[in-house]
Amino acid sequence: MNNLLLTLFPFFPVFEGEGDPPAGSPPPPADPAPPGKAFDQAAVDKIVQDRVAKERKRHDKEKQSLLSRMETLNLSAQQKEELEEQMDQLRLETATKEEQTSASLKKQQKAWDKEKKTLSDDLAALHSLYTGEKISREILSAAGAGDNPAVNAQQIVDILSPRTRVVKELGDDQKPTGKMVTRVLMKVKKEDGTFADLQLSPTEAIAKMKEQPEVHGNLFVSGAKSGLGGSGNPGGSGNSGEIDYKNISAEQFMELYKKNPDALLK
Repeated sequence: MNNLLLTLFPFFPVFEGEGDPPAGSPPPPADPAPPGKAFDQAAVDKIVQDRVAKERKRHDKEKQSLLSRMETLNLSAQQKEELEEQMDQLRLETATKEEQTSASLKKQQKAWDKEKKTLSDDLAALHSLYTGEKISREILSAAGAGDNPAVNAQQIVDILSPRTRVVKELGDDQKPTGKMVTRVLMKVKKEDGTFADLQLSPTEAIAKMKEQPEVHGNLFVSGAKSGLGGSGNPGGSGNSGEIDYKNISAEQFMELYKKNPDALLK
């Protein structure tokens, strides 16, 4: 009978109260939770770090590719530096706080080093300009002084400048006096026939040159044993004291004219 009903009515109504468990029966057990994976903070941090490392690796690869391409382009040093800064900025987007702080410090240090080099180069240029002007001025002044000045003062500058330096002045106690002085390094023959390297002032160095007329006599207006004409005066002709105008330069002529214009008009 029951089988027949189930066959004829596979679905039949159940009224309220029918089929309820008896009073006092324990509640049915809850459905078990679907299986899953619990994430703690360490696991989350690892996932984030892995993703950051992956992005950083990708950025590094792109940076190396761009750097390789930069080598084939005709870029100025400034353009290359700007591109590298842009790539470093992109890399910072995935960097940790520690890496960002380190990169910021490196950037500041790089800017300071660049500014320091610029100031150092400017200082070196000013020092070179100052010493060059000081050396030329003092040699020119010394070359034009005295009873037998140089025929061509600039020629003396050209001779002495390569071995002239501006150095710290030393006192009798061999301690710096705080002054800068011009000194010419010159090999001077001593009384015993040997030579010594001395540091002389431009005036002292030119005086030593005048003491060697057989070597430097033709550089000065008078007092030379060997010079133009061999008479001790530029343009001299033998021992007659006459001036050979064909063998003197314009500078020599003007120097002689300043000293004794009447002699040139004879």
